[in-house]
Parts: sequence; structure tokens; C-alpha cells
Amino acid sequence: MKKSADNSTSLKVVLYTLTTTVFVPASGIVLARRWGVDADLNAGQCARSCHDTGCPHDPVLPDFVAGNSGYFGDVIGWLYSFGDVIAAAGGLTRAEGYGAANLLIFCVAVPALHALLVGLSLRLCRGR
Repeated sequence: MKKSADNSTSLKVVLYTLTTTVFVPASGIVLARRWGVDADLNAGQCARSCHDTGCPHDPVLPDFVAGNSGYFGDVIGWLYSFGDVIAAAGGLTRAEGYGAANLLIFCVAVPALHALLVGLSLRLCRGR
């Protein structure tokens, strides 16, 4: 009976992992591609151009979360600092270093941490 419970738990963890690492991001990409360019979106809502050129819209989140002096600004500042280190080491421009920092953190480090935590949870589940 214990073997069946382990298989059930492993299946749940695999389904959770697939959902959070494949299905949710893939659906976001599909929706973004389906909506098309920013011109097709509602002019009263933020779009990709807000990220690229600045946002004229009224903020929805409070400043301590989304403002330049809040959490968002701290994260962007840290990414630029990390990007400066990468740029200096690799002979890149500041913008390229910032982009590389984004990729390293959000496409390599965060998924690796997630995989490590899933592996740890699988190991702990099998130990019961």
C-alpha cells in the first residue's frame, strides 16, 4: 500500500511542476501573441510599450510596491547593479548587462531553485 501512496504523491508533484513551469508560462505566451501589438490593446491599460517607453497611466498598485522608490525600484536597481558586473566582465553595454542579469536570474536561477525544491519535496515524500 505504501508504494501506491508514493506513486500518487509523485504524480501530484510532477503535475504541479508541469503546471507551474510549462503550462502557465506557455499560456501567457499564447495569450500575449494572440493579443498582438500594443495598438490593438485598450489605450487605458498598460502594455509592453509602457515598459519600454514609460507609463502615462495612473498606478494601480501602491508606491511601496510598484514605485521607483519601492520594491519594484529596488529590484530594478539590483538588476542594473548585477548587470553592471556582468557588463564589465564580458565587455557588454549596460543595457546588455541588465538583459543578461534578467535572463540569469529569472530564466536560470529561479527555475533551478524551483527544480531543487521540487526534488527536495519528492525526496521527503519518499522518505515517509
